[in-house]
Amino acid sequence: SAAGVELDGWLAGLRQKADGSLARLELLPGALYKDKSWKWHRLLRPYVLHVIAAACGLPLTTLLVGEDRSLAFEPMSVEHAAGVLESWLEAWQTGMQTPLPVALKTSLAWLQDNNDDKARGVYEGGYNLRGEVQGSASLARQFADYAALTADGQFQLWSGQLYQPLLDSHPQALDEDAA
Repeated sequence: SAAGVELDGWLAGLRQKADGSLARLELLPGALYKDKSWKWHRLLRPYVLHVIAAACGLPLTTLLVGEDRSLAFEPMSVEHAAGVLESWLEAWQTGMQTPLPVALKTSLAWLQDNNDDKARGVYEGGYNLRGEVQGSASLARQFADYAALTADGQFQLWSGQLYQPLLDSHPQALDEDAA
């Protein structure tokens, strides 16, 4: 429970390591790495489960195996995970009242480079590049272009609150033998 919201669920894929600690293994189809960077948008869902587990007092190692790379999210402290989760749940509550000016791939691009032109390109697309807004009817309805997405000045705030923890997680690339 956090921010007036109660989460209830289960974790699949748990394994006990030789030292007694827990690990969660997930196989992801497709590539996890491109252009010398993680495909962060593909790592978000497993990372959310990783944070929730730690916030519930179950710090574990999350192992992701993609077609091209394998990686590990190391265990988090309960306190850090609880803070991240509470922040996410507060954002969810706010998002239930009004659409949040945030878009996953665009936010990640902006957070990594702090570059509005690059983020605009990710959101709106360009020559032979489909923008994130074209793939989402709800984004197109609420925020037709990057200017609309960033108009109230909240885009950077929500991007940081929702996605900076993922970028700060520093997943470790694994050798094939380690995964």
